[in-house]
Amino acid sequence: MLWFIVWSVLVVATLGVCFLLWRRLYHAARATMVEVGRGAGVFAGLTDQVEALRDGSEPFVVQPGLSHDPVTARARVMELRKERQLRKDRRRRAHSGTYERWDAYGR
Repeated sequence: MLWFIVWSVLVVATLGVCFLLWRRLYHAARATMVEVGRGAGVFAGLTDQVEALRDGSEPFVVQPGLSHDPVTARARVMELRKERQLRKDRRRRAHSGTYERWDAYGR
């Protein structure tokens, strides 16, 4: 008789734990589906905006980067190098300001 009570308690406890796990999984799955639905709505709105922007824009025209004329090509390369150096200097100034703030914070 004692073993029957022990096994009955174990079975009831197992069923209770299974119910609690199932309930938690059900609520998590339901919340996930709500978020998936919300994400689908946002994605649809974004798709509509992209379509509107694509319809209103001009088509992309490929332009050659370098010409066959060496003088023109050299001038274009020098212009690109200057632009790259300007971006590099701007980035260096921004980084040095960040590093100075970090150093001031660390003192």
